[in-house]
Amino acid sequence: PRPGTPDLEVRAEDYAEFVGIKQRLDAGRPADRAPELDRLDAVLAGSPRFLDGHLAAASLAANLYQDSKRPGDLTRARASLENARGLAPDYPPLLSVEIALASLEGDWKRAEASLARLETIVPGDPIVLLQRCRILQARGDLAGTTTLLRQLIADRPVWSNLLWLADLEVRQGQVAAARGHLEQALALAPGNRWPRAKLAEIELLYGDLRRAETIYGELI
Repeated sequence: PRPGTPDLEVRAEDYAEFVGIKQRLDAGRPADRAPELDRLDAVLAGSPRFLDGHLAAASLAANLYQDSKRPGDLTRARASLENARGLAPDYPPLLSVEIALASLEGDWKRAEASLARLETIVPGDPIVLLQRCRILQARGDLAGTTTLLRQLIADRPVWSNLLWLADLEVRQGQVAAARGHLEQALALAPGNRWPRAKLAEIELLYGDLRRAETIYGELI
């Protein structure tokens, strides 16, 4: 473990439930993500010092707020982040969630301060470049985000980063590149619904309608 990594303080049954929640979210399986937040709350009720559980709840609540703009989701995200901060204020994944939430709220001073702190704690770590990409995109610099994300993917070609890059490329009219990166994501994570849904969207809008129909049918 990285120096300063906190102990894993969670009951076995709560950790098993957490892993199931994470697997469903990562694979794009829940039709509605809100119930997964309630399940995370139940996990944390049994294991209140489970740091990654609090961070997962903060991230999910922030994503729900981004989709719905319900103030209650933003409140839940802030509360979960504060619970995590009380356990390990300098835990790198916590600073990543802090950057995401600050960017969502348009608090650039807080986002940049958290990024600087992160770079001090883990200099040269890919997580720093990833969070710099997040801030750039939130500020509307799609071209700059795309350039940095391609640098990151050269060293860390995980499916979630490839999906993010493909979405940026489509928004800039780079359809062929986006399609290629989605195919690469699916090769790394076969059956994952997030890149499959994005690929169906690309085919629907810019490509092969029959292929789009086939993929949507499989997703249904």
